[in-house]
Amino acid sequence: MCITVMKREIIDLLCQKEDYFISGEEMAEQLNMTRANVWKYIKELRNSGFEIESATKKGYILKSVGMQLNEDTIYYCFKKQDFVKNILFFSSIDSTNDFLKYNREEFPDHTLVVSTLQTKGRGRRTREFLSEEGGLYFSFMMRNTMNMQEVSFITSLAAVAVNRALLSLGIDTEIKWPNDIFLHDKKLCGILTEMVTDMEGYNKIIIGIGINISNGFPKELKEIAISLSEAGYQINEITFLLKLFSEFGILYKKFEQGDREEALRVLREKSYLMGKEICFLKDAVEQKGTVVGLEESGNLVVRLSNQNDIALNSGEVTILKK
Repeated sequence: MCITVMKREIIDLLCQKEDYFISGEEMAEQLNMTRANVWKYIKELRNSGFEIESATKKGYILKSVGMQLNEDTIYYCFKKQDFVKNILFFSSIDSTNDFLKYNREEFPDHTLVVSTLQTKGRGRRTREFLSEEGGLYFSFMMRNTMNMQEVSFITSLAAVAVNRALLSLGIDTEIKWPNDIFLHDKKLCGILTEMVTDMEGYNKIIIGIGINISNGFPKELKEIAISLSEAGYQINEITFLLKLFSEFGILYKKFEQGDREEALRVLREKSYLMGKEICFLKDAVEQKGTVVGLEESGNLVVRLSNQNDIALNSGEVTILKK
């Protein structure tokens, strides 16, 4: 059994006892390991930020847990919520979306993969997504029972969840349709939603999110990208993730019941594009217009120069400079 699993089982035992000591002998017996190994894993958990008190003839008791981001603390912190069913943490990975895509048979629905560095991060249309150390990159997988129009709205739900999680931490952002979060007129966060099929024929939705926490940018991106630290904000990554998936879980449950009202309200109120003149491609033809609304489906409504309105259900838009 791998070290990660053993440490998680020790965390589970300590949590079960809560305010009571559990002896090393009892832990060793329940986990089928030596007391020396129990001590080794206790020591590793302490190094991860767990305050575990030990007493002769009593054993161990968990007093508190720090909030630094690592595989042990993130597992502990997500134990008490019910939307994320499984969580994996990597200090570095090629792509959190690709990891879930190519290993989807091995993990249950509602698995969350988190990393602080991606070596092959991707954005829409397979573009490179700069994912350097200092950012937070994560992907969430769930079973899809929706049609394509409904799937496209999942990105909007994720954007609203990010916006509300940040707002709860005192950071007011805007949502740039269809998949970006903006702060001070610069990109703070990107969202990539993909759909894949498993061996049993079920569709899976993988939602990938990357947010700039304290990372820097190359010269060519400094004018269009921003990090929270650059804007003067500091957040705890685990707190942010907990708030985000709490919000997403609530929004998704309402969405399954046919209720988009709250999500649409936020999308409209926090729209970065509303009232702006944009350039976009429609049927391979470049057009210009002014954003005037958002349909119930999540489609962007654009008013052309001839005063006709058209709806965009996907694609990229560019804001025209005045």
